[in-house]
Amino acid sequence: MSRLPAPTVEQPDVFNALYVTNFSPHYDGDDISRGGSWLEVTPRFVREPLTAGLWPALYSALNTYGRVPPISEDGLLA
Repeated sequence: MSRLPAPTVEQPDVFNALYVTNFSPHYDGDDISRGGSWLEVTPRFVREPLTAGLWPALYSALNTYGRVPPISEDGLLA
């Protein structure tokens, strides 16, 4: 990361965000997965910012990663 040039107003970054996660339920073995954590890094200056509607969807996906919804006896999501 330190080898990348720092973004500026004149030369904005090509990346919108970096998400670092430690989601690794396969390491939990037969135990119930304890989830994980994540970190978001966003540059101050970007070429094309993400739309405001995408951020809630990203956060929801990251915060509910590994969640298995309850399923009723007839096979439908409860």
